Parts: sequence; C-alpha cells; structure tokens
Amino acid sequence: MKNLSLVLNVILLVAVGILFYWHFKGSSNGAAPAINIGPTAKDSLVLHPLKVAYVDLDTIEEKFAYFKSKQNDFDREREEADRDLNAAANELERRRLAMAQKGATLTQTEAESFQKEYTARMQDLQRQHDQKQQEFATKQQKIMDDIQTKIKSFLDEYNKTKKYSFIFTTGKGALNLFYEDTAYNITGEVLEGLNSSVPVPKEK
Repeated sequence: MKNLSLVLNVILLVAVGILFYWHFKGSSNGAAPAINIGPTAKDSLVLHPLKVAYVDLDTIEEKFAYFKSKQNDFDREREEADRDLNAAANELERRRLAMAQKGATLTQTEAESFQKEYTARMQDLQRQHDQKQQEFATKQQKIMDDIQTKIKSFLDEYNKTKKYSFIFTTGKGALNLFYEDTAYNITGEVLEGLNSSVPVPKEK
C-alpha cells in the first residue's frame, strides 16, 4: 500500500509539472505569469493514502437474509405459475387423447370443433407463458435493483467512518476484479451490517 501511494504521488507530481510547462509555454509574452495558489489548489496537491476494499456478492446472495427472503418469495410465485400452466396444458392434452380414443365414433363436426378449440387454447397457454416469463424477468430485475440500492445505501453510511477510496465487488460473473487479496475483503462486516440494518420482510 505504501508503494502504491508513492507511485501515485510521483504520477501526480509529473502531471502537475506538465500542466505548469504548458501554462508557461502558452504565455503570449514569454514571461512567467504570477500564479496564485490558494488553499484549494494546495489541498489538491496532497494525495491521501489510497484505501481499497471489496465485497463478495456470492456471499451476500447466500447469507443476506433480506435478499434470501425476497428471492424465496419470487421462486415460490414462479413455481406456482408454472404449476398452473402445466396443469392446464396437461388437462388439454388429456382431452385430446380422450377425443382420439373415440376413433370412428367421432363425427367430422366434433373433430373440427375440438381441433379449433384445441389450437386456440394452446395458443392462449403459450401467450400466458410468454407473458409470465416477461413479468418474472421484470420482477427479478426489480429485486436486484432493490438489493443494489440497499447495499449502496449501507456502504455510503459505512464508509463515512471507514474512508475507503474504492469498494469493488467480486463474484460469479463479476469482472470488476481479476485478483483479490483477502486482506481487503470486507464482506463479513458488510454482511453483518446489512443483516442488522435491513429488516426481513414477513412471509406472505
């Protein structure tokens, strides 16, 4: 960490040197203009030690009670919708088989009427399936947005005392970090804070 701070200070000094060079070079009369460096400019030259940390989102997903409760509710609702659609499709298939077993006793009018009803019902079930898929995709995104908002809100408060320069995320599919030094893993603290500050919704 000390080496990183030293490198950043060197980069900052080089950048300031370049800015001064171009500033003086751009003067029309060739004379160096007076530079008034106020407190703000001086403060900007002071680079505070860089503090970084990361949060493992897989652990948050597994152990954050609020998220688990919301996800369980979502899974139950989706499974119930799937059961209802499957039951309707199975009942329609049962009726088709029953009609087929009638064989020669089935009149052409009855066969055509059932075929029309069967086709319309299958199309209706497919529309319901597609609509449910879209609804659940939207609900899942809302859940994830809600979780991210709560984590962000907690970290904003948490970092008032911790003073990290950056807090990254890691986990399956998260490419924010290619390498993690576990010395900077604050997942445990964040998870404990989330579970104590975010109430678990009551089961429906």
